[in-house]
Amino acid sequence: MMISIKPEKIANFLLSLCLFLGGFSFLIQIIKYSLGYDYIFGIVPLFDVDQEANIPTWFTSILLLLAAIILGVVTLRKYYSRDRYKLHWLILSFIFLYLSLDEVAGVHEKANFILNAKITFVNSDPFNLFLLIILAIFYGKFMLHLPKQTLIQFIGAASLFITGALLIEFINVNFFPSIYWQHSLLNSLIVTIEELLEMFGAVLFIYSLIFYLGQKRHKLRLEFVTTETITEYWKNKYLKSNSNQ
Repeated sequence: MMISIKPEKIANFLLSLCLFLGGFSFLIQIIKYSLGYDYIFGIVPLFDVDQEANIPTWFTSILLLLAAIILGVVTLRKYYSRDRYKLHWLILSFIFLYLSLDEVAGVHEKANFILNAKITFVNSDPFNLFLLIILAIFYGKFMLHLPKQTLIQFIGAASLFITGALLIEFINVNFFPSIYWQHSLLNSLIVTIEELLEMFGAVLFIYSLIFYLGQKRHKLRLEFVTTETITEYWKNKYLKSNSNQ
């Protein structure tokens, strides 16, 4: 059985979910700060993008996990073809697996608590900042070997994700701390933009990976092997081996 996946359809569907979650989160923040309802039968904490272990958090985690899985598929292809950058793809897959787990477990927050006590020149997210610097150094040549369109898509996805995950927070913490640490509608709007940019970056990256896998056809084809297919394969192999004897 063959299934064709068009990256545009996947991206549009995921973007629609991103916009719904971001828009609904900001809507309940307006209700929260203008009317004073901060729970509403659990709906506010369930959809607040600035809280953990809720629907937006798990959605972002699933996006990152999906990217890790697709990267794993790319890695298998590269290992079979003995591509010189197969290790880069493998590491990238594990990085996105870490990002997916970190989204729900908050690993970087625990690391930042330790680092912020020892580092004074960075007052935001030193753990992920150092990880980003290492990746930029290690993946320089890897990025340049990619097809031009994939390179542009990767850069765009990374720019969106980094702006949401690091840059906006860095600017707020270091230059506008009164806004960052204040519980207000303005701060909720800024946080919503941060989270949406992270989601958009993840969706663009997923789109670019699917496009990369099936770029010659502009769609990805998945073939599911049935029991009949496996039986036919081994039957043909058995007949071929007997004919050679």
